[in-house]
Amino acid sequence: MKHLVLQNHIQILERNGEQTVSARELHAFLGSKRDFSNWIKDRIEKYGLVEKQDFEVFNNFVENPSGGRPLIEYSLSIDAAKELAMVEGNDKGKQARQYFIEAEKALKYILNSKLMQAEQSAKMRLLNSNRIHEIDITITHLLNERKACVKNITEIDRNDFMQLNIPFNSDYSRYLPESKRNKSLNRKN
Repeated sequence: MKHLVLQNHIQILERNGEQTVSARELHAFLGSKRDFSNWIKDRIEKYGLVEKQDFEVFNNFVENPSGGRPLIEYSLSIDAAKELAMVEGNDKGKQARQYFIEAEKALKYILNSKLMQAEQSAKMRLLNSNRIHEIDITITHLLNERKACVKNITEIDRNDFMQLNIPFNSDYSRYLPESKRNKSLNRKN
């Protein structure tokens, strides 16, 4: 789980793929005099926070030596945490809000950098793929030309050599197809 920390008080956590803040940690950092459960319930109602959008509720099963029920925790979206920090109306609230804004900017910068790197990498892979395809086409073309040249050479017989004033000997005949080789050797005799 990745996280950023404001002076070891408020952590920005990744929960279900979203950046979130523990409402309990925010409450403690803001220095609210109200008890946490009443504070968070009041804030949810007063500011119209929507479950699964602005916050999530979950049980925190920590070992409690004095017994009792598990703690009910609230995970806030960054936007909800900024809003609750702002409405707290104290210096800690301003500090927390600024922290969330700066953290959001940093996250956007990191994401944009990674996106640009991924985009550049994809472009390079595509470019290399196109180059490989072009090289493959060129090699195929050259192989086809070579086959055509070999075919043309094998079709040359003794008369062709004589017309070109190239002395014909048995060494050349080994490159001719069997049918032409026998024909050429017969003409020679």
